[in-house]
Amino acid sequence: MARGPRIVLGFLWVFLPTLLAEGAARLPLVGERRREELRALGPERLYGWLQELGGAFVKFGQLLSLRYDLLPPRYCRSLERLYDRVPPFPVQQARAIVEAELGAPIDTLFSHFEDRPIGAASFGQIHRVVIGRGQDQGKVAVVKVQRPGAERNFDTDARWLLAVGFLVDLSSVLGQVKVRPVVRDFIRWPRRELSFVVEAKNADRVHEHTEWNPMQRIPWIYWEMTTPRVLTMEYLEGLPLSELVRRIEAGDAEVMDELEAMGCDLHGLARNVLQNYYLQAAVGEVFHADPHPGNLIVLPGNCIGYVDFGLVGRASPEDLREQMALMDAIASQDVERLFIAVLDLLDAPRGLLVSEHYERFAEATDAWLDASDNPGASPGEKSLVNLVVAVMNLARDIGLPLTMSMTLYFKALMAVDSSVLRLRPGQDYHAELVQTLRMVRLRMIEQRMGPGPTLDRALTTTLMALELPNLVKEQVIHYQQTTSAMFRRINQAPLVVAAFLRSLAWTSLLGALLLLPFERGHAHRLPPELADRIPLGVIEAVAEGWPLGILGALLLFWGARVVAAQAMVKVQGQS
Repeated sequence: MARGPRIVLGFLWVFLPTLLAEGAARLPLVGERRREELRALGPERLYGWLQELGGAFVKFGQLLSLRYDLLPPRYCRSLERLYDRVPPFPVQQARAIVEAELGAPIDTLFSHFEDRPIGAASFGQIHRVVIGRGQDQGKVAVVKVQRPGAERNFDTDARWLLAVGFLVDLSSVLGQVKVRPVVRDFIRWPRRELSFVVEAKNADRVHEHTEWNPMQRIPWIYWEMTTPRVLTMEYLEGLPLSELVRRIEAGDAEVMDELEAMGCDLHGLARNVLQNYYLQAAVGEVFHADPHPGNLIVLPGNCIGYVDFGLVGRASPEDLREQMALMDAIASQDVERLFIAVLDLLDAPRGLLVSEHYERFAEATDAWLDASDNPGASPGEKSLVNLVVAVMNLARDIGLPLTMSMTLYFKALMAVDSSVLRLRPGQDYHAELVQTLRMVRLRMIEQRMGPGPTLDRALTTTLMALELPNLVKEQVIHYQQTTSAMFRRINQAPLVVAAFLRSLAWTSLLGALLLLPFERGHAHRLPPELADRIPLGVIEAVAEGWPLGILGALLLFWGARVVAAQAMVKVQGQS
């Protein structure tokens, strides 16, 4: 079956039974066990449909798994199981794309090209290579190759997603919340991932903004071998964090010896994963938005390497202020401040009645704050996901869905939280967040008050002082011209009146000249069709008034000139 009909039929297969099941679960005669079974039907069907379609639908489902502000928690938990399950495409195609994009044979570009990819996803796959020419000859790198037809397939899926969003909005099944704007926001982000040049720029931007942090490593981009469909970057030799946590959870004792040989420990790794994220977001103003364990590499000395920069979040000055207020409230364990910080983050309008939602929010966050520094609490109780869910539940209750930028912020935070708790289940979150907040503020002070920024401000001030006379002169001239122009705009009314008077004057003058031939005794000059319709006496009486018409025209011309002259006098006087 073609993809379009599969999407439509699948949507109906999910949507209609889910509506019936949700409605039946609310009936008072339904038992508790049956109610739970009915409520589990929708999440399972939605998960199965998205997983089967793959591509953009899986990525959208992964985004929806974070949107507790849009969907009930049971749907989000079900969609958390979605993963990008795509087999690699043939290496012959990968080689052909690389050669076509870089304009040279593979053997010329690389002295070694591993045919077996080390990773594959919806948009591309990665091969390890050894650079074969230029000043970087002999260096180990990775080449990311775009999957054939990825852009075309994504555009098709995006159109179908918008159509599905339209149907959901039309049904009003989510109340006031609209899905189509969420879909539009979502489409913009993966489309950026389709251009590997954008991904390369993202990596460079994160490096430039956070190069002062010795506890993170951003791979070097080989720009001469990077195009929209091929990305070549430095290979980070280390232990993938996903492999590390898998071996720890499997009880592999040898992995601890490997960490010790690298000069690493679990406490230091967990701390750096958390601190690197906040330093990127709050100080660097740009952060890796998809830091799940598969995108993090453990390097010697507890350093964390980052790969896959398809998704990068950016923080505006307003975002930074809101983030710091949120961290302050968490560090002080003040639920009321935390509630206010979240309302600020959601851009809640003044006068919004939120008192009824405070108790539910306070109950959830108070329990999490108590567990965050309790050594006996379980990882699930300590998880920052509890805070994120409380924030998104509040957003859903008051009808203010999160923006895409804030969704990325929380997406990254939840990924970091997962890595931290899998590395150190007994993490004292409160103590770590307090220390992280202190480090962030110290770095902010250093960034603003260090020798470099101080010298920059001194040089800027000196240059402004030297340019001050010219600047003042330019501003005075600009002010005079602007004042004059503004006054002319404000005083257009007299000029409009003058123009109107001139138009009346011309009308009166032309009317008098036209009537002049038809004065008394000359009415026979009228065309026969008009002479039959208009009485002769009326024509002659009107025609005799032609001198008054000319006089009126002269008076109107004079009046227009007086009015216009008054306007110009006022303009010149104001200037």
